[in-house]
Amino acid sequence: MIHYKCTKMTFPLLIVFLVLIHTANSFTFNPKYTLHIISNLPTNSSISKVHCRSGDNDLEIRTLKSDDQFDFSSHTQGNTLFSCSFSWGLKINSFDVFSKGNKYCSIVYFKNEHCYYLMGDDGFYFAKGNSMSQLSDFKFIAPWYD
Repeated sequence: MIHYKCTKMTFPLLIVFLVLIHTANSFTFNPKYTLHIISNLPTNSSISKVHCRSGDNDLEIRTLKSDDQFDFSSHTQGNTLFSCSFSWGLKINSFDVFSKGNKYCSIVYFKNEHCYYLMGDDGFYFAKGNSMSQLSDFKFIAPWYD
């Protein structure tokens, strides 16, 4: 009789356990954020420079030609902030690309995120998704400044 009760309870618990394991791939307790900086500048134009950093992590200056991409990832804490400075010829801009409460790319607990920033000749665009094929349309977020 006792054996029957254990078996009767084991099956539902096994189902719950399998569902939890299956859904564990969709969230994490230590989310990883991957930021992609993509150059969509004209082919024969000057190179662009990107300098991204946080309070304790300087990613150094990167140079991007047309169609180049610079990616970086971070397991973040609640107060992590990454900002980037951009230059292209005489044009410049600087803004936060990731922070808690950032309008575009911010902390989403229990979920890994990919944030895409695209540099165009008129300014900067943003999209979020798990891969390039799943991106929503890029939205214009900031111009270049002279």
